[in-house]
Order: sequence, then C-alpha cells, then structure tokens
Amino acid sequence: MGLIKSAMASFGPVNRIHTEAVSIDVPFVEIAARFADLPGTVVLLSGGDLDAARFHLLAVNPWMTVKSHGAALHVALAGKNHQETGNPFDLLKELIRAFHINGAVCPPPVAAGLFGYLSYDLKDFIETLPRTTMDDLGLPQTCLFAPSAILIQDKQTGEGRLCIPVSGNRGETGLRIDRDAFFKRFDAPKKAAGTFVGRTSGFHSAFTRGSYMAAVEKIKAYIVSGDIYQVNLSQRFDTAFSGDPFAFFHAIYETAPAPFYAYVHAGDHRIISTSPERFVLQQGRRVETRPIKGTRPRGKTPAEDRAFAEALENSRKDDAELSMIVDLMRNDLGRVCKGGSVKVTAHKRLEPYRNVFHLVSTIEGLLSDEADSIDLLRAAFPGGSITGCPRIRAMEIIDSSIISMARIR
Repeated sequence: MGLIKSAMASFGPVNRIHTEAVSIDVPFVEIAARFADLPGTVVLLSGGDLDAARFHLLAVNPWMTVKSHGAALHVALAGKNHQETGNPFDLLKELIRAFHINGAVCPPPVAAGLFGYLSYDLKDFIETLPRTTMDDLGLPQTCLFAPSAILIQDKQTGEGRLCIPVSGNRGETGLRIDRDAFFKRFDAPKKAAGTFVGRTSGFHSAFTRGSYMAAVEKIKAYIVSGDIYQVNLSQRFDTAFSGDPFAFFHAIYETAPAPFYAYVHAGDHRIISTSPERFVLQQGRRVETRPIKGTRPRGKTPAEDRAFAEALENSRKDDAELSMIVDLMRNDLGRVCKGGSVKVTAHKRLEPYRNVFHLVSTIEGLLSDEADSIDLLRAAFPGGSITGCPRIRAMEIIDSSIISMARIR
C-alpha cells in the first residue's frame, strides 16, 4: 500500500518502547480525567475483582490516527493526512506489519498498539451480506489511535508503568517531548468534577413497542422453522445530553463496575462502553475468548441471592444459548489456531457482579504461525454473543428485522 510507505516515511519505524515506573497515589480515574478532554484519549478501566479485571489503562496524545468510512481509509500521521481505498482489515494488517517492533519484550498487558473501536458494520468487509440498513449517524467504522504514551496500573499490586514508543525519525528528542507532554497533564492539579444532564423523560427508542415485538415474533418463527437457532435483536435508544461526557463515564463506572469499561474521545464524538464480556485476548500465541449468555439479578437478601444464582445455573434455556455460542466461538478460533489446540477450559461458570449474575465460558487456543492479530479479529468478528447463531444468517435476519421495524413505524 502506498499509504503505508507514506506513513513510514513520515514517522519512521518504532525502534523500542521506553518504560518507567510511575507512582500512582490517587484513583486512576482521577488521573484519566486530566486527559479526558484531549482528542485521541482512550481510557480502559477494569471494575470489580474478577480475574479479567486486573489492569487500568490510559492511552493519550496519539502519533497516528486511523479511520475508515466504508472503503475510504484515512491515516493522519506527523501532520500529514494519507488516504486510500480498500478493505480496513487489510490496512490494519499492513500497519501492524510496518510498525512491528522486532525483538521487543513488552510487559503485560500492553505497551504499544492501536486503541479505539471497530464498528459492527465492518461485517460487510468480512461476509457478503445484503446492505439494507441506513447509516444515519455517519460515524467512522474504524477509529483507532496509536498513543505516544500509555499509563498502566496493575490493580493487584498498585504499581504504575509508563510506556512510550520511540520512533526512528524522532529519536530521543521525540521521547523527551512525548514524556514532557504526558507529565504536564499527569502532574496537573486535580480536575474539578464535571457535571452532566440528560433528558428528564428518559430514553427514546427509534421503534414502537409494537414494531419491535412484531420483529421478535418473526424471529421466533425463523427459530421454529429451523432457519436459525438464536438472534440477538437489539434497538437503539437516544436521549438529550449536555455536560461532561467523562463525568457520565465516571458515574456509571462507580454505579456498576464491570471488567471492561471504555471511554474514547474520537474528536467530534465520544464513545462510552461497558461490558462484562471478554471478546478476544491474545498473549503471544495464546488466544482466549469468554462468551456470556444468561443473566439474573442479584438478590436483596442472601437467600434471594442464592435462589437467583441456582435458577441461572439450572436454566436449560440459558445453558442451550451459551452452548451454541461456545460452539460458534470454537469454530471461529479453529480457523486461525493450530490444529487440536482449541479447547473449552471452563464452561457455564457462574460469575457474580454487583448487580447481576452471568454464565461465562472460556475457550482457548494457540494462534497458528501464519496468523496475526488481525486474522484473529477477522475470524471472530462480530462476536457471536452479539449476533446469534449461525452468525451469517443471524446478521441477515437482524438487518431485515430493522428494516421491517422502520417500515411498520
């Protein structure tokens, strides 16, 4: 790709990762708040005390931005904008190859890379699907940032670490500039807590209850006829909002901590996300996914709590749903992992969260020597637990159901 050559000429290869210990003596979210107003800031918080919730991460001051709208690819680097047309996954694959740090030993969980989001609509670059839905928001389908500084806190030990990539073109001078920029904000006084306000009438769906339930009945008919096993039909809710988006992010994190919280300042929009589910993890050649199906509330008394937990563990419906998604994810990993390495290492494990119980399974494998992280993403995207099973037919039905709801309305 000519785009990759231009990017490399602008920035040069990443020669090494500078790392240093950093003392963190205030809540991590308080430090993140000092950077939250900067475009390109990504905050990843781990709530709760489960094993998937060990690290907090703050990625700031990106040296490269990658965005895509359909097949239009945009890379901003070193003050220059590069454009090309193609498959976003192919672009990411080339970027990772171009900026790979040979021989680097990086401490877990991450020391460099791309932070941001991949939109559900990237499915159209993986599978041949009818493109029937309308994009009424116009947001990027790929929005990723390569940070010049990453702050990590290990919740188990309390230790903090700063990681800064050192580029061939910028060298030690660039390292000093990036380090100074980070500590200028890091050492700033505590930021006053922000406020936010939403619509007093609450959230508004794009569809009526009647149109949504009609789509559900249509899906149930597909299931009865054997056309599909499961479809995850969701709908979008909106509300007015004013104030500080990071204050909202902080508030919901404190209210319902889950292992995976994300805040992305994408320039002209912000993404706030929370999930208990690990979509995919890669550590060296080891890969893991942890699909979730099945939910019950926490009880108000110990007896009620136990009753909800037992009801979930004994639910045939939830067991069947989880087993279907486990099979789907096993097949996904099998496409890019070494033969015989994919195994279900835990199935139907009950996990307690502050507000709910979930059933979780763990599937592990060893990535084949020919595959990389983009191949892994492409094989598993979108996650089966957010589409249904089989995935392709589920996505077709989701799109057709959304169109039907719009017409009914």
